[in-house]
Amino acid sequence: MNGILLITHFEMAQAFLKTITHILGSLPPNVDFVELKPDCIPHHLLEGTLHKIKTMQTNGVNGVLVLTDIFGASPCNLANLLLKENNVEVLSGLNLGMLLRAVGYRHLDLHQMCQKAQNGALESVMNVRDFLNKG
Repeated sequence: MNGILLITHFEMAQAFLKTITHILGSLPPNVDFVELKPDCIPHHLLEGTLHKIKTMQTNGVNGVLVLTDIFGASPCNLANLLLKENNVEVLSGLNLGMLLRAVGYRHLDLHQMCQKAQNGALESVMNVRDFLNKG
């Protein structure tokens, strides 16, 4: 089983995790978050973030998929520092489709889980008018 760590701008990760809890009835184990306040410096959060990953690994996870909200922003820059760790993958562009897939495929190896989550993100973005007009 793999862990999931959301790294986002302030209050965004908590909203996603509340939504997942609503959908699933409870928050799965080894799912955690780090949120960056507007005035924080990302590398100052590195030690605490690494501690969250090490705690998950102590709890028996094989790897950790880190999900960030937008590429190039401070949360993603913090996540990039984690790529040096063993069994850590980072996906940017967090949306609910991505998170649901990540949770649903935690049992796969980390690379496969990452691919499923990325596909979930892409497949959840659609033009509704175009979709409805196809039928």
